[in-house]
Amino acid sequence: MTGGALYFPSAQSFDDVLDCRPPERFPETEEEKYEAVKNTIEHLMSNPHFKGIQIDKSFDFKIDSPLYDQEKFKAITNDVLGDFLSKCGVLSMTPDCQNKRMWENYGDNYHGFCLGFKVTALQNAMAPMFPVIYVDELPPIDEFNEKNEIYMIKRFFLKLMEWSFEKEFRLIKLFGKKVTAEERNIKFPPESLVEIILGKDMPQEHKEAIRFIAQQKYPNAKIIELSEN
Repeated sequence: MTGGALYFPSAQSFDDVLDCRPPERFPETEEEKYEAVKNTIEHLMSNPHFKGIQIDKSFDFKIDSPLYDQEKFKAITNDVLGDFLSKCGVLSMTPDCQNKRMWENYGDNYHGFCLGFKVTALQNAMAPMFPVIYVDELPPIDEFNEKNEIYMIKRFFLKLMEWSFEKEFRLIKLFGKKVTAEERNIKFPPESLVEIILGKDMPQEHKEAIRFIAQQKYPNAKIIELSEN
């Protein structure tokens, strides 16, 4: 609150090991491997750094592709994914500020606090917000043939049903480079903060400190104290 920023962590730090890491589907048949190499090369050809390279000549070397060594390919894919996730940030939110399990897991067991934002103002300043979809089984991602929109949904917005109690919405920040922890703090418009909900077991001195900060920085934010009821 003091810095007026929200932290966008990397998915690599999440408790759920499958979060943003659904199963991968790898090419298996010779035809699928060939198509995967073809698609990869065509993608490279769209990059100005690769202009002038002949696609047909590149195909002469397809047998040397890691696609023909599944274990090597999986290792490379895992490294690439780790690099990609390190350049992304995921802000998780929920519309249910009374959620008991959320307070227990993420609100220091009612000793912490919850911030309520005006959605439109937050999205305009940061990124679009989308709901997480909860499923019984995560569908695999096809790294070579998945359309961008489907890839992003499978990567960031699908979670197993056991997490459905979170009723999560997400904002995804694509930094485009590896960033420090400090750079993951993204400023939000002060007027977007409309509620500050204090946990029922928060120490009185902490409540007073938050009220002081709110008066100085967020005078329009409504302060709500949770009770036993």
